[in-house]
Amino acid sequence: MYLKDVETAFNRPQRNNDGDEHEEMMKREHPSHLVARKHRELFPQWFLDYVNKLKSSNSPTYSDELYNLAFGPIRAELFSGCNVNGVKFLGAARDDKLCTQNNGVHVPGGGESTDIDFYGKLTTVVQLLYKDRYQVIMFKC
Repeated sequence: MYLKDVETAFNRPQRNNDGDEHEEMMKREHPSHLVARKHRELFPQWFLDYVNKLKSSNSPTYSDELYNLAFGPIRAELFSGCNVNGVKFLGAARDDKLCTQNNGVHVPGGGESTDIDFYGKLTTVVQLLYKDRYQVIMFKC
């Protein structure tokens, strides 16, 4: 009761809340125990339809990159390491056999109220390939 003006884990806004319209629509249309499942099932088609509406209305927020993302990946490939901007990253299983270690990943925090840095060990590199040669590389830590 004395901490009503202090931010805590219970009153802090979500870190990754991007204001997803589809999730709000699912909350209105489905019982609470089905929202997460329906969101996962229906979001890809909803997102593609949404981006197509942006394209047809010549919205300035439309881009080819956004369309390719909405269209979905054509293929996914898994790697034990990769080179990004001249920096070599190796997965922990492969890196453990070497004298020098290069599997640590650091992501600087950028939350609204705190700047907590995140550290992890790289386990797998996932490359998602999209049409028109777009790609997304993700690190599983």
